[in-house]
Amino acid sequence: MNVNQLKELCSRLAPNDGITATGLDGVLLYRVSNPMNRLPGVYTPRFCLNVSGSKRVFQSGQVREYGEGSFFCCTMPLPVESDIPKATKKCPLLGISLEFDEQLMTETVIEMSSLDDDFRLGSAKNDSGLLVGKLTSPLSEAMYRILSLVEDRSAASILGRGRLKEAYFQLLKSDAGPFVRHRFGKRDKITDVISFLKDNLHESFSMDDLAERAGMSRAVFFRRFKAMTSVSPVQFLKSLRLNTAAMHLASGLGVNEAAFEVGYASPSQFSREFKRQFGMAPREWEQGFDIP
Repeated sequence: MNVNQLKELCSRLAPNDGITATGLDGVLLYRVSNPMNRLPGVYTPRFCLNVSGSKRVFQSGQVREYGEGSFFCCTMPLPVESDIPKATKKCPLLGISLEFDEQLMTETVIEMSSLDDDFRLGSAKNDSGLLVGKLTSPLSEAMYRILSLVEDRSAASILGRGRLKEAYFQLLKSDAGPFVRHRFGKRDKITDVISFLKDNLHESFSMDDLAERAGMSRAVFFRRFKAMTSVSPVQFLKSLRLNTAAMHLASGLGVNEAAFEVGYASPSQFSREFKRQFGMAPREWEQGFDIP
């Protein structure tokens, strides 16, 4: 199996622009045939593989580009922005998004750690939550084997979890292995706090609340959080709220409702901070969703 076969399968299963559900839990296909301007989004832990075209992701002042021959990996919820500088009908952005099943990934990491000393002792050099890695033939083949289940419902039901585990195994064997193991082998308390924030944006939190949830002093929590995300907890939470609000607005939610959903009690404060972040007022925001 070569990458062209994977590209042909993706193209057949996702013939139209947008996001295509596959019927497999956490597995989506995407196609974009026109350039897209920079858009905000909130990425959840996932693995993305482009079989055609390329995409850029902006986070905390860093730019990561991934295209054919590389993959993108995110191991914790993060507010990001991204764009697609070049895309045409002849050469679209086309790819696969695989959202991590936390339980299955953790099981795979633990099993590999118990059997492979080299894997267990590997260290992660990247602590940002985002990584672009080099695609390997075994990983490409594992993704092909997952997508080959899409048109066979009974096979998907019986074999789906095993095929996902095979893909996780090959991802962990790639140059992203230490990076992924660092997050799923032993859950990091900062990552747990970030996941909690994403699920509770409508609540209000103090620095002391978050430090207590992480089981750290205020000073240690602040230092470790900034080392991981490159920004302070307050800045991170604001970006998470505003990026999520932008997605709500793009889906048709009103300004007041979007503000309330992400924890703003004052619509006027929300509007000021939104305009400062994105350069336009919430009522002017008509941009669409970011893709995985």
